[in-house]
Amino acid sequence: MLLGFDDGGAPVCMDPAVLRTHVSVVGAAGSGKTWMAKIIAEEALRAGVPVLAIDPQGDLVQMMEARPRPDVPPALLRAWEELQERMEPRILTPGSSHGQRLCLDPLRLPSASELSHIANPALRAEEEEGLLVAVAANLVSLCACGGEEESQRTFLFQVLQRLPRAAPVRLRDIVAAVTAPEDLGIDEVDSLIRKSERERLARRLNTFVQGPSARLFSGGTRLDFTELLRPSRPGRVPLNIVYLNALSNDDEKHFFLAALATELYRWMITTVDATSGGVNLLFYIDEARDWIPAGGSKPPAKQPLIRLFTQGRKYGVGCLLCTQSPRSVDYNVFGNTSTKLVGRLEAAQDVERVSDWFTIEGGAPPWVAARKGAPKGSFVARWPDMPAALAGRAFKGRTLFTRHAGAWSPDRVERAVTEAGLRGPGG
Repeated sequence: MLLGFDDGGAPVCMDPAVLRTHVSVVGAAGSGKTWMAKIIAEEALRAGVPVLAIDPQGDLVQMMEARPRPDVPPALLRAWEELQERMEPRILTPGSSHGQRLCLDPLRLPSASELSHIANPALRAEEEEGLLVAVAANLVSLCACGGEEESQRTFLFQVLQRLPRAAPVRLRDIVAAVTAPEDLGIDEVDSLIRKSERERLARRLNTFVQGPSARLFSGGTRLDFTELLRPSRPGRVPLNIVYLNALSNDDEKHFFLAALATELYRWMITTVDATSGGVNLLFYIDEARDWIPAGGSKPPAKQPLIRLFTQGRKYGVGCLLCTQSPRSVDYNVFGNTSTKLVGRLEAAQDVERVSDWFTIEGGAPPWVAARKGAPKGSFVARWPDMPAALAGRAFKGRTLFTRHAGAWSPDRVERAVTEAGLRGPGG
């Protein structure tokens, strides 16, 4: 993977295998961190690794378009051609038809047959329970009924646990079960949740079956990772960009990302061969502080995303995050990223946080302090088994092979998708 070139013009390359143990790119605003993260995504595609990119604001969706050939340095033209030959871009728009519309209904709850490959019965039960707890928490967060949310989550978990799961479960099935839990054999319902809260929960859930709020659960193509990672023809590598900016508010963005991360985890543990040793997917999330904040704040997507960072490497699902404020992202996430690329830092607190990353490795290297006020586009990296000659060496990212411009609005995305002929069956 060609990341860039040092001051002497020597290439800086990284083995694609390190993607499996996660990558973080940090740097102040305007430091070039998104540019560098896009380089890593492009190189993953060139290496045959599918990419799933979460685009909250419209900064990543431009990757669907190639950088014009005349703007590519001659020495990089062959690599640029390889990317264009391999990359299969898809723009996925939950809740809208600006791109290929995605839908969360029916829900994919874990079935006994899907988990049968887990030999340890206790571990199998733990994985099933964890997934059901996550789905229940996501739905309660979306409903925002107020009241005793822990009781609502416990009750909804009991409902999900008892619903037949041989086939995908539709949201209307959950509404019916919440309305009449006795039909599932749930006794003494009032000991789990107040009747008034249960009725309010059922009403709120029903608004996502009928009416304007149903857009996340109706229309388009169901979220299915097996299909998303399957190329349309041999030799192609999918680049799936999930564009969230067409959603109406941050609550919907958080809910959808939480649901996506939960479904990705279910797909991992039920579908992926953990013994394969390769990299099956690169999951790229831009500006992680909005989704995985430090401290006690717990937005809906935080725990599902942290679980991907802690468990993904076992299944060959590498995570790539970037942020301009490393002190504002949950520390456990960085503890699970083995590869770190550090751009220009401005705040002393960020320099201190980056220094902390290396404490358990014998102390912060001297180059960390020099990152404060470093030139734009300059990075220093550390990854497992990195050649000693690259240690502490600053380099600049190579030319991007895809378009890099300002954030795209939903209407701009729709025009580009239509002009490129990328409107799929769900659009």
